[in-house]
Amino acid sequence: MGLSTDMTKTNRSQPAAGITLIEMIVVILILGIALSATTQLLSQMGTAGSSVMTDVKALDLAQSYLDEIMSRGYDEFTPVGGVPPCGAPSAAGCTMEANYGPEITVSGASCLRTNSSGSEPTDCESNKAVYDDVDDFDGLDEGTGSAGDQDLTNSSGDVRAGYENFRVQVAVDQPSGLGEVKRIVLTVTQPTGEELKFTTYKANF
Repeated sequence: MGLSTDMTKTNRSQPAAGITLIEMIVVILILGIALSATTQLLSQMGTAGSSVMTDVKALDLAQSYLDEIMSRGYDEFTPVGGVPPCGAPSAAGCTMEANYGPEITVSGASCLRTNSSGSEPTDCESNKAVYDDVDDFDGLDEGTGSAGDQDLTNSSGDVRAGYENFRVQVAVDQPSGLGEVKRIVLTVTQPTGEELKFTTYKANF
């Protein structure tokens, strides 16, 4: 009686299934490039989002200051109610551009206001809360980088929270050829150093 043997031959010519070292290196390189690009994109998106937020705060700040300024009268010599306007017949002359700015102490507790007719005593204007006309804001400089690093303040003189590292500057003049009009130029400097300028006008009425 013979012995029967059933032998299964293994085909050793077929490679074993799996990932080769070269394939792994290629996959790692591709993933590295993709991850780098994604990280850069997210960083750019974060920077853009921060920039937009800063711009929005700058616009909000500018609007707030301009509202505050435009709520004041045209001139120191403008009567309550605005009639008759300064410079009109039988009315006091308007403040000359050289005298724009708040009426501040001249001697002791004395302050003066000046127009084409001369000077006369008036209430002192030591802070924004008592400014009564738009040109009182000429030379205003508040925020980071201002003289003495003055805080940004609201119309009551209280510190504005949430606007750290912003700066607001105001210049008031009378444009050439435009009588009875004052130009207000407000500059907001953002924490990045970028300046945004806003211009509006106040007419004598």
